[in-house]
Amino acid sequence: MNVALLLPGFVRNHAHLTKVSEFLRLNQRYPIDVFTYTYDVLGLEVAETADRSIIPRTSSTDQALIAETIAPVAARYLDYGEVWRHIDRYFADRTWSIESNSQEYWEDWFRKSGSRDDEISMLKRLFAQWHMAHGCWRLLEDSGRHYDCVVRTRYDYDVSALDLSTYLERLQPRTLYGTRRPLGVIALDRGGSLQVDNDCVCFGDQTAMGLLYQLGGDATYHAVLTDGRFQSADFYTQRAKSIRLSSESSMSFWAHVCNALDFELLTPEHAATLRVMRKYKHYRDYMADREYRERLTPELSSPDE
Repeated sequence: MNVALLLPGFVRNHAHLTKVSEFLRLNQRYPIDVFTYTYDVLGLEVAETADRSIIPRTSSTDQALIAETIAPVAARYLDYGEVWRHIDRYFADRTWSIESNSQEYWEDWFRKSGSRDDEISMLKRLFAQWHMAHGCWRLLEDSGRHYDCVVRTRYDYDVSALDLSTYLERLQPRTLYGTRRPLGVIALDRGGSLQVDNDCVCFGDQTAMGLLYQLGGDATYHAVLTDGRFQSADFYTQRAKSIRLSSESSMSFWAHVCNALDFELLTPEHAATLRVMRKYKHYRDYMADREYRERLTPELSSPDE
């Protein structure tokens, strides 16, 4: 069984490489090729803020350390500004129809995060995640190699206790494996329903994962986000925001409604070990902590009061 591990997006902290290494050692019975499509800067250890001037001032990604620690067979380290110039052009060239989030949502969002966003700035960051995931998938495609299983996760997500042997011998075609958000069944406005997958870790055979990561392609992402079926008053009632501004909902809609992929939950034992490796979720809390603030360059300012 040949396995590929995809690691797109920010590294955030070089200490996260330790958990990736532990995952590789736990599953060393399988040949695992690592592909990473990341930035040349680490990024913050929290969700991105609307102020993009902050990210380039974070520490440089240690490419030699990554090569030594997890030995990717293919790696790209992208200039953050270059990626965002593409994203800005991409959005300027297209029309987007996004239901406005409630005023209460935005007030709560700013209170927690310190980030002054609107629907489009938030959607741009969601697209950035899928753009990087799609780029990582293209590295795999360009390798010309075939894999029985493809695993995608994040650098800041602890999968060190995920033993693939539980699943690989019974891996089903057109099936994604992972966990789900505790939102229940979401009714879609034009009929049908949706259960929302967690996007922190997901795996399946190469065909299923290839379908999933087409979502990050420029044409596909716009088509999904403007699909008339992808609307839900039920979701809005629960979350006070548009379902189109949920990255995990767009992934789940594309996977299960558009492509009819099946889904299998990880065992409770494995699900219980998964976690995001960060102390804070939002920029405001991160910058209020001297331990984290002092890691950043002096030019960085605290979030707006």
